Amino acid sequence: MFFRKFYLNRPDGEVSGADHATGDVLRPAFHYVKTAPGISIVSGEFIMILPDKNFGENGVIIFADDAVHPNPNEKELAEITIATAHTAKAIGGFEPRLAMLSFSTKGSTKHELVDKVVKATRIAKEMAPDLYINGELQMDTALTEAISRSKAPCSLIAGKANVLIFRYERN
Repeated sequence: MFFRKFYLNRPDGEVSGADHATGDVLRPAFHYVKTAPGISIVSGEFIMILPDKNFGENGVIIFADDAVHPNPNEKELAEITIATAHTAKAIGGFEPRLAMLSFSTKGSTKHELVDKVVKATRIAKEMAPDLYINGELQMDTALTEAISRSKAPCSLIAGKANVLIFRYERN
């Protein structure tokens, strides 16, 4: 585990491998890193490097937050989206194309959890209008152009998401 860089003698992020327990990674983050201005929630991301370079950004996909925050509200989910976009730029070195994932694509299912993703998408777009954010999308629509053309023809990311934002809940 290591801190990415320092600004004014304070770390602004932390990177850790899969062999560290989540709690061991979070404790120094809470103590030293803190949250970015305008972000009230700590979140975690996984950076996956796939052998198939057709997915994500030349095979790199960032997943958030399926490790730290079990049930974010709409505003928190939007903040996780913005924070993860910064990770894509700073660590991934690419322009993020963010997909807010759901079990529905563009209204195909009516459910309160779908509404949560729709509201979070709207809030995230208001917070960062310069980012490419699309939601609510099922994963197949976010990652596959042919499916995106059929299910979400007006998608900004057209099946080429490189950042996937999960609405995750534990019971």
